[in-house]
Amino acid sequence: MTTATEPIAPSVDATAVLTLDGVAAELGYSRTKIWRMRSAGELLDPVTEGRRPRWSLVEVREWIAAGCPGASAWRHEKGRMPRRRSTARRQVASRRKGAGVR
Repeated sequence: MTTATEPIAPSVDATAVLTLDGVAAELGYSRTKIWRMRSAGELLDPVTEGRRPRWSLVEVREWIAAGCPGASAWRHEKGRMPRRRSTARRQVASRRKGAGVR
């Protein structure tokens, strides 16, 4: 495991991505534990390729070096905010919910 004082190996490709199995191997946990951590907001957010979640290898290693903070703390530390639906999409969704009740 990488410590906070160790730099990331320069030979690591900055665009390398990990699958669920790769994240599990980096953390030493099972796939089930990774899914539970993700559901509980304890794992950093993946980038999705279609329906498949992928994690940046560099970001996973930085996250481990930072002590594995929760997803919201990690977003805040990195200056990222979660995506929100656009106002128009929220309005359409709320109209659909109330459409059947009149």
